[in-house]
Amino acid sequence: MKKIELPPKGLETLFGVHDQNIKYLESLLDVRIDARGQDVSIDGDPKDVETAQRILEDFSDLFKEGKHFTDKELREAFAQIAEDRAFSLRDYFTKARFNPAGKKQVAPKSANQRKYIQAIQDEDVVVHSTTHCLTSSTTNA
Repeated sequence: MKKIELPPKGLETLFGVHDQNIKYLESLLDVRIDARGQDVSIDGDPKDVETAQRILEDFSDLFKEGKHFTDKELREAFAQIAEDRAFSLRDYFTKARFNPAGKKQVAPKSANQRKYIQAIQDEDVVVHSTTHCLTSSTTNA
C-alpha cells in the first residue's frame, strides 16, 4: 500500500463529483484509492499501484504549479496512461498538446494520436508545393 499527500483543493479536483474521476481510474487500473484527510492510499496490483502513484504525484506537482484540470481532461489522461504506461500525466498536460498555426489547442484522444502529435513535434514536416504559371502570348499577324 502506497500513501501520498495531496493539497485539499487538489483532492476535490482529482476525485471529481461523486468521486467519478477516481472511480474511473480504479476501473482502468487494478487499484483501490482511498482518501483520509489529505492522505491518499493506493492498494492493489503492484504494477498498477506504481502507475497510479505516478499519476497522483504528477497531479499533485502540476496542481501546486497552478495547473487547472477539467474532469474530461483527467479521464482522457487516465485512459491514455492506462493504455501506455510509459506516458505520464505531466506529459499529457505539457508535451502532448500543441497549437497548430495559432489555432485552438489540440489534445490527442488516444495513444496513437498522441504518438502522431509527438512525431510531428519531433520531426520537421515540410510540405512544399510549386505552381507553374503558364503564359501564352499571341501575336497578331
